[in-house]
Amino acid sequence: MRYLIALLAFALVFSAVIVDASVVNSPHDIAWPLSGRYVCVNCHTPHQSGQGSNTNLLWNRNRTAPTVSAYYNSATFDMGPANSTNLGPQTLLCLYCHDGAASTLVNYPGPGSTQDTNYDLAAGDIGTFANIDTDLSDDHPVAFVYDNTADNDNNGFPAKNANNAIPGNGTGTEYKLYDNDTFQCATCHSVHDTATYTKAGWNGLGNARSSSGEVYFLRTSNASSQMCNDCHVNR
Repeated sequence: MRYLIALLAFALVFSAVIVDASVVNSPHDIAWPLSGRYVCVNCHTPHQSGQGSNTNLLWNRNRTAPTVSAYYNSATFDMGPANSTNLGPQTLLCLYCHDGAASTLVNYPGPGSTQDTNYDLAAGDIGTFANIDTDLSDDHPVAFVYDNTADNDNNGFPAKNANNAIPGNGTGTEYKLYDNDTFQCATCHSVHDTATYTKAGWNGLGNARSSSGEVYFLRTSNASSQMCNDCHVNR
């Protein structure tokens, strides 16, 4: 039993190191100062997290959930509508920081959970990040039900696979669908920056692109639009 406990403890520590290493020095590493900073606390807390549906993620952002003001729609949007019915936490949680509003932490790191503005997001500072705001009508559609048979424009959308994901046509990447086959921000993005391409351009000051021109947090490289072609096969 002692050996089993020791092995489990090692596995937990090892996995934590892997996760932390993938976020450190990425654009989601927004804790200051650079030395001795806490990285995970910018989004998560191990105790007494925010209320509501986000408690299962130990969410550490202390504000009410953003409200989307408008969703994408167009004459060529075959799988619509995108709406609040299909809006999942995999999109909503992104907007806690990316809607341009101020946000503080539920629990600050250190003894007594003392408030520290180094971990807060002020409304005027959101320009450091991608300020999507709450109008999603000018962004790639999210919060809609993915149905590859609804393809009036012959995009060649792949059918979902046994893992409830869209199999990439060219890269082999899996783009996960969520509750009721909905397409969310996390379908294309990985918030923990698991991409393997270069991060040389990240300078810790809001430069969210690498020296190779790639955008961080995509499920795979979009060089030559290959990620776009994973779903829009005939384009």
